Amino acid sequence: MMNLVREFFENLTALGSMIFHGIALVFLLFIDFTLFLKLLIALGISTVIVATIRFFYFKYRPLDKEKPKKFLHRLNASSFPSLHAPNSIIFALIVGLTLSTGLFVLLLILTVLIIYSRYYLKKHFIIDLAVGSVLGMIIGLIVALY
Repeated sequence: MMNLVREFFENLTALGSMIFHGIALVFLLFIDFTLFLKLLIALGISTVIVATIRFFYFKYRPLDKEKPKKFLHRLNASSFPSLHAPNSIIFALIVGLTLSTGLFVLLLILTVLIIYSRYYLKKHFIIDLAVGSVLGMIIGLIVALY
C-alpha cells in the first residue's frame, strides 16, 4: 500500500515540474496567446527569484547530507525555497482565473496535492514550501490581475 501511495505522489509531483509547465506553455501558445504570455512571464519571474535565493543561500534537502560541488547542481539541489510550490500556484491562479471557476477550484486542489507531495517525498521542509507558496501567490496574483 505504501508503495502505491509513494508512486502516486511521485507521479503527481511531476505536474509541478518545469517540464510539465513547458509543455503546457507550448500548448497555450497555440490556444490563447495572452494566457501563454502571462504564464511565461510569471513562471520566469518565479524561476529567477528562486534561483537567485538558491545562489546565495544553499539549504540541504531533508535526505541530503553532501553539498554538490558544481554550480548548476547546487541550484537544483538546494531545498529553499521550493520551485514546485510557486510554479504550481502560479499555474493554478493564472490558468484557473482566466478560464473558469470550476477549473480554478480543481487546479487549487491539485496544487495543494503537488505541494504536499514534495513534503511526503522528503524533497522539502515545510518552510521551503511555505515560502515558495507565498512567492507563487504574490507573483500569480499580480500577473493574473494585470
